[in-house]
Amino acid sequence: MPAQNHITGPSKVKYSGIFKMSDLYRIAHSILVDMRYHIEEMKYKEKVSQGGKEVEISWHATKEFDDYTRFRITVSWLVLGMNEVEVERDGIKLKMDKATIELTINSYLETDYEGRWESHPVTKLFKGIQEKYLYRSTYLNWQNKIYKEAYKFENEMKAFFNLNRFM
Repeated sequence: MPAQNHITGPSKVKYSGIFKMSDLYRIAHSILVDMRYHIEEMKYKEKVSQGGKEVEISWHATKEFDDYTRFRITVSWLVLGMNEVEVERDGIKLKMDKATIELTINSYLETDYEGRWESHPVTKLFKGIQEKYLYRSTYLNWQNKIYKEAYKFENEMKAFFNLNRFM
């Protein structure tokens, strides 16, 4: 079991209005891929009701640095009341989606994610010494890096919705 240290979050991006869900999904995916994350979709649940579609999506995006350390960003999507609407822009009719959406973003720094140091009590002791004393400055640098990457993703999502940027 990897040692998982929560770095940021939960931070939320909320929006209610008109947007194109397929564009948002594609852009969010490409931002994480451009930052060299591998994305695994853990959950996709769609429910149709009278008020519109309800969609729940859960992503785990991971980036491995070596066989000891990796970053993980989790993104949970909650879309409520999604209905297709027609919008006219520059004389052209476009099909868009109208909904309320909430993205929840968390980031983690995981060490010993393959569990190699947990197999024997002596190696487990050395793991503790390494992380506390030898690995500390590297660990702090990686904490800073994942912090920046998580907030970069959050700000890109806010920019998609034309919300205020905080960085």
